[in-house]
Amino acid sequence: MRPGELLGLIGRYRRVYANWPSVLWAVYRKSRDIRVRLRMGPELEVPYSIANQLSLLADLEGAGLEEVRGGLARLRLPQGISLWVRLNGGFDVEHVRELFVDREYGSSFSGTVVDVGASNGDSAVFFAINGAERVVALEPDPESFALAEENVRINGLEGRIRLVNAALAAEDGEAEFLVPEGSPNAATLSPTRPVSRIVDFGRSRRLRVRTISLGTLMKELGPDGASLLKMDCEGCEYEVLRSAGPGLLARFRRIILEYHDGPRDLPDILGSAGFSVSCSRESGLGILRAERPRGPEPENLML
Repeated sequence: MRPGELLGLIGRYRRVYANWPSVLWAVYRKSRDIRVRLRMGPELEVPYSIANQLSLLADLEGAGLEEVRGGLARLRLPQGISLWVRLNGGFDVEHVRELFVDREYGSSFSGTVVDVGASNGDSAVFFAINGAERVVALEPDPESFALAEENVRINGLEGRIRLVNAALAAEDGEAEFLVPEGSPNAATLSPTRPVSRIVDFGRSRRLRVRTISLGTLMKELGPDGASLLKMDCEGCEYEVLRSAGPGLLARFRRIILEYHDGPRDLPDILGSAGFSVSCSRESGLGILRAERPRGPEPENLML
């Protein structure tokens, strides 16, 4: 770690934790359970990975903890948003930073947003609060889905967010879904190699979940397209986009997805559908951004 990065890390810990020296040392040692005293809330016992994630809240002005219940914490966030996040594993808190600080998906939205891999509903709430008129959010894991329902409810967004308890796939039906212990955000239909190196899928809950194709989903939404397709579905992006025709893909203005084993053929697929595509890296995990030029909406295209 460079000196500047280390100073930044120490600064974050000092702003978030009253006992920051002991927390920083425990995180460095990767201690299993760390007692932390938050300046913004109560004293907690959390895994080292969560302690490190909570330090990221230092970059969010006005952020705080409103309530702690079992392994969950209710965060107070900008724009009056409240979110329940998991404290016993996963990356819920890190995703808050991606949304509110890094603005990974943007800052303002319109029309319909399709959110694939909704997890605890954080991104769906973010899209709706920031202008999306309608959000259709897919999450197959029942535990994450229940948390998403609660987050939609406490933010008063039931009328604008439709939650679908299903996984996006190439075909409609059912499939086995893996939810690794301690890493609910890595739940997947098909683990990728890069993720399997850091997540133990051998210790997973194995569920049968409903699958829905992109074509079926868009038919259910009606004739209008969507302004954004967001995908963070731990590997489903490859088979879903390969099975979608150019006309179906052209119903989206923008597509932003996290790929989990390099971009592979995704840029070519989206380029054939009229998108300009950029990728953050050529291998492993990265972000793909695709956008179609402004112009008339496509009509009567083959799905």
